[in-house]
Amino acid sequence: MQDRLTGRGIKYLVHFTKYSNFPSIMINGLLRRTELDRRGLCYNFNDDMRLDRHPETLSVSIGFPNYKMFYRARQDYADDTWVVLFLHPNVLIQKPCAYYARNAATGCYKDTNPQSLQNKASFDAMFSDIGPVKRSDLGIPDHFTTDPQAEVLVFADIESKYIIGVGAQNDAQRAEILYNYTRFKDKSVQSLPQLFKPREDYEHWT
Repeated sequence: MQDRLTGRGIKYLVHFTKYSNFPSIMINGLLRRTELDRRGLCYNFNDDMRLDRHPETLSVSIGFPNYKMFYRARQDYADDTWVVLFLHPNVLIQKPCAYYARNAATGCYKDTNPQSLQNKASFDAMFSDIGPVKRSDLGIPDHFTTDPQAEVLVFADIESKYIIGVGAQNDAQRAEILYNYTRFKDKSVQSLPQLFKPREDYEHWT
């Protein structure tokens, strides 16, 4: 897998969450919903339905957040603020992962055993043409998945040591994170409004 990460220039994974979850995440790491419930920890979920039917997993994206789901979550919880976590790509090497070229809740995966997607071929499929959509027409970087809703389901918790940076929603939030979490260096926390907008190829996916 390392050769694929290097070849595509994949330097991070991304996961968006409500800012209210951030203090707990920094202490406990990213925990799967089943583990949060087992420990009896309080949390504010982003997706109350989990249509992918896998609450025992964490969903992460490669290159850019799933902006369609992110937009819907921000509309559903308009009073909340958010952050985008940057995770070390070693998650894909050191954790059991299933690779979905489309959104994992898509009907085409209804009867798919996740174990059948835990391989390099499934990873490669995330960067292939999808039906009539040709990747070469999208003008996206090599490290972006073809479908903006492609996702990786991680069948393990992700410790906070894998968090290598934070995309803040605004300058005030960035300053607050840097003040309260001295483990982060100045450049690893940035106000990145572009992460809260559609991906540059959105016209191909409307």
